[in-house]
Amino acid sequence: MKRCMATIFLTLALACPCRTWAASPLSGAVDAGGGWKYSTWFGCFWPGDPWVYSTDHGWVYLTGSADSMLIWDSKGGWWWTRGTSYPFLYSSDQQSWLWYLKGSRNPRWFYNYSTGRWEDDHAPRVALHFYRR
Repeated sequence: MKRCMATIFLTLALACPCRTWAASPLSGAVDAGGGWKYSTWFGCFWPGDPWVYSTDHGWVYLTGSADSMLIWDSKGGWWWTRGTSYPFLYSSDQQSWLWYLKGSRNPRWFYNYSTGRWEDDHAPRVALHFYRR
């Protein structure tokens, strides 16, 4: 049994029922003890409905089907992925494919295929445009 090591405050039992993941890309996740699940491609997570806590991404909103998943992340916006594609993510906000460096946390690192650069999730994603009068 794979154990998830996460030091977070989960003294509050999630008010929402645990998702069964019957028709989700995370349906193959196994019990990791203490309410945690482990997915060979997504890693350790605390299942909720629809919010889950991922040891890599923190709190994320998941929605999807058996073959694809949308993830909403407070720093990254909407991402699309699937079990056979992850850690490749399509960023709706950036209109670009990203590659997540698995295991990177605080900050998380992403390779942006449109810019050809590594980006961390602490960098602002706001483009400033200055116009000369």
